[in-house]
Amino acid sequence: MFLLDGFLNKKWTYLLQRLHEQSHKQRESFVINFILMNLLSDGYTDVNPVLQQPIKQDHSSGKREAIDLYFPQINLGIEIDEDQHFNDENRIEDKKRTRRIKDKLNPVDIGSSSYTEKRINVQKSRSLNDVITESRQVVQLVEFMINNARRNDNYEPWLTMEERQEKFNKRPVYRPGMNIMWRTHKLATKSFVNAGWKFALGQSGLANIYSDETKTQKIASFWFPIIKTKEEAIKDKSSWFNEIKADRREIIEYYIGDKVDIYEPDLLPRITFKKGYDYYTNYHGNQYLGVYKYDPSKSTLKERHYVLEKDKSVINLIEAIKEEKKRAAKNK
Repeated sequence: MFLLDGFLNKKWTYLLQRLHEQSHKQRESFVINFILMNLLSDGYTDVNPVLQQPIKQDHSSGKREAIDLYFPQINLGIEIDEDQHFNDENRIEDKKRTRRIKDKLNPVDIGSSSYTEKRINVQKSRSLNDVITESRQVVQLVEFMINNARRNDNYEPWLTMEERQEKFNKRPVYRPGMNIMWRTHKLATKSFVNAGWKFALGQSGLANIYSDETKTQKIASFWFPIIKTKEEAIKDKSSWFNEIKADRREIIEYYIGDKVDIYEPDLLPRITFKKGYDYYTNYHGNQYLGVYKYDPSKSTLKERHYVLEKDKSVINLIEAIKEEKKRAAKNK
């Protein structure tokens, strides 16, 4: 039996939650269950299935688009078509929708696979045998594409967030946008503690980093900015709110309070984490963004710009940890 304990149980929990969300769609739920159970029973436990994968669109229609079943590792989408999909109007709309999804998911870089879509017909008029046959063909396609990606060394196994963290702990190198999150501020900075960094981690969004044990000279900060809109800040009666640009190269602090005595800007580097959510692992946590520094050329009294320092944002703690271990051994 697959999915026994430990990290696999995390995947088990994730799958159960996602399948439960789809249980009201009986035909769709049946097909998705069939596909996933066959993949798992065939030993493909490192395949990441995403149910109702949201697709962001640039248009302003307000309509939510989602792929019924998506495999991000091989860029394959499965759409399960019930009766309403087969009238002329919906057929045309489905073709347009597929084109919009392909425009979003087809990669720019040559080395990645282009988006593939397979549709399974589950109309009431179809026999169970036909639905199962078609679903089994999709299972075979998924397995073929995974095996092909593995042979071409173009496959990243599905890891739980805990597995990602364990892998990271063996080689603690912080890079902007890496796909690892930590539940708490303390866990996010644990590797820095292990490397001998000296800092005071409090409850606020900033924690001072010091040059040595005396904690007299501040050299940087850990920053956990809470990202809000102006409307949310007003509702929360906040004096400040933070906005992060889409490309993550800049974070802006806006002051909307009435007091005149606004505190001085922090001129030292900020090692920055942002709260986020990883849909693929159902995990809420803090993700490393990079090192940001105050930019006086863009800033005003009520608008402060912190810009990503690309050349300083990759933090390799491996050598620092080795040095700290040597130092500790000498002191014994």
